[in-house]
Amino acid sequence: MKYIDSSGLSAILVANRLCKSLDGVMVLAGLSENVKKLIAISQLESILTIVPTAGEGIEFIIMDDIEKNISE
Repeated sequence: MKYIDSSGLSAILVANRLCKSLDGVMVLAGLSENVKKLIAISQLESILTIVPTAGEGIEFIIMDDIEKNISE
């Protein structure tokens, strides 16, 4: 992701909330420095899951699924 504005941040927050309501997880990967700064300024780092690469995002999702299965 190279650019985002307040509408984009709002859409990401809605998508994140929908994923969580369905017991899923949303991961953002490959963010530009500008997008990372905007997320930090908006104090959304603790709400959103952000990883450097798509591969790490896939690993995060797999591990999250494994942890949920163990907990059940």
